[in-house]
Amino acid sequence: MYEVAMIAFGKKPIWGYGINSTYVEEVLSWGNAQNGLLKMLLDYGIMGTASFLLVCGRAFYGSNKESLKKTFSLMAFLYGMAVCAMVEINLSGLFFFGLALYKSVKNNIVSTEY
Repeated sequence: MYEVAMIAFGKKPIWGYGINSTYVEEVLSWGNAQNGLLKMLLDYGIMGTASFLLVCGRAFYGSNKESLKKTFSLMAFLYGMAVCAMVEINLSGLFFFGLALYKSVKNNIVSTEY
């Protein structure tokens, strides 16, 4: 499965095939790659996946001990979804909502400390 998906990725590595492309289903004979990051690489290519990782990195950048204590449950949820993405596609709207909620709460904590 992963070998076929990587061959498909090699054909359009920069921009990918587009969101919910049927190409992956036609080549793999099933609906998706069963891996969140690989699905992103196939759909959005290197450019879109790098953008996604940049957004995730910026959300966690600048966290201090106080904000980490207060946002632990949100962080655990996001890390749990990221780990589960290795065997299933769950980097969806719920993940982005959790990421936005985490960033919002973290910014509110940091701005009220001063």
